[in-house]
Amino acid sequence: MTRLFILPGIFGLASFALWMMLCSAPGWSENSNGATTWEFPSQFENFTTLADKFKRYKDDHYAYISTVFVFTYLYKQTFAIPGSFFLNIIAGAVFGMWFGFSLCCLLTTAGSTLCYLFSELFGREYVLYYFGQKLTYLQQKIDDNSHRLLPFLLFARMFPISPSWLLNIVAPFLNIPLPIFAFSAFVGEF
Repeated sequence: MTRLFILPGIFGLASFALWMMLCSAPGWSENSNGATTWEFPSQFENFTTLADKFKRYKDDHYAYISTVFVFTYLYKQTFAIPGSFFLNIIAGAVFGMWFGFSLCCLLTTAGSTLCYLFSELFGREYVLYYFGQKLTYLQQKIDDNSHRLLPFLLFARMFPISPSWLLNIVAPFLNIPLPIFAFSAFVGEF
C-alpha cells in the first residue's frame, strides 16, 4: 500500500526540482518586479521565437540550458507526459539537427526505461486499475508475436497502434524484457 504513494511523491519532487531549475535561470529576461519569466508557446510562430531565444541563451549559459533540457526531457518521458514533438524541435533548434537528434534518441531511451522501471516498481495498482482491459488486449498481441517481439515493438513505436507512453507504462506487465524494450525505444525514435 505504501508503494502507491511513492510514485506520486517522486513525481512531486521531480516537479518541484524542475520548477526550481526554471525559476533560477541565470540571465533570462526579467519582468518589472525582477521575477524570471518563461512563456511557453501556444502557436507555432511563438515557438520559433522561443527557439531563437533559447539559441541565444545557450551561447552564454550552455551548461544550464543543457541541464534543463535533459531534465525536462527525462521528466516528460519518465512520467508519460505528451510533448516529445516540441522538445525534439527545440533540441534541433538549440543543439543543431544531428546532435539534437542523437540527444533525443538517448533521452527517449533513458526516460522510457525509467518509466518502465517506475511502473514495474511502484505502479502495478495504478496500471491494473486504469489499463486493465487494454492490458488483456495488448497481452494477446504480445503473445501472438512472442517469436518476433522486437520487430513487433518497433512496428508499434514507428506506426503507433497504441501510444508510446502507454507501451512504456504497461510493458513490464506484458512480460516484455527490459533490454528488448529499451532497444525498441531507442530504434523506434528514428
